[in-house]
Amino acid sequence: MRKIWLLLLVTYLALVPLAKRPSNVSPELYCEICLVILEEALSVLKHRKAEMDVFDALDNICDVDRLYKYGYSIMDARDACQAFVANWEEVLEKNLMNRTNSDQLAKTVCIEITRVCLRDNSTDTNADRVKKFKEKYMNDDKKRNSTSGDL
Repeated sequence: MRKIWLLLLVTYLALVPLAKRPSNVSPELYCEICLVILEEALSVLKHRKAEMDVFDALDNICDVDRLYKYGYSIMDARDACQAFVANWEEVLEKNLMNRTNSDQLAKTVCIEITRVCLRDNSTDTNADRVKKFKEKYMNDDKKRNSTSGDL
């Protein structure tokens, strides 16, 4: 009986990040919004990491003026963005304040912690962007190793 409870607990904990996605938001859009939030926050923050700077950057991150350029319905993107920030605000703040490598931030947040970009995004209308993201961040070690001999 104890093993069953342990198995259920482990299964639940493994699925919790995926359960934070609202049912009306596609997995592809939720992944994309994670990337957009980080891209927009980093463009505002640049090198700054102070708590107030991060709070200010995230405060208006879901404004339609920021989201329209990414090609999704404004309402869908705004809803997904607001849901993502509501569910992952502490993770976003902590990782933006403590970042040492902005290039790794998307991998850390969107893949390792929230796991929102681990699903197959082949049906995504912006599949090329997600594919480029995955190639950049999931194969980063391979790229670094292949280019280190060129220096």
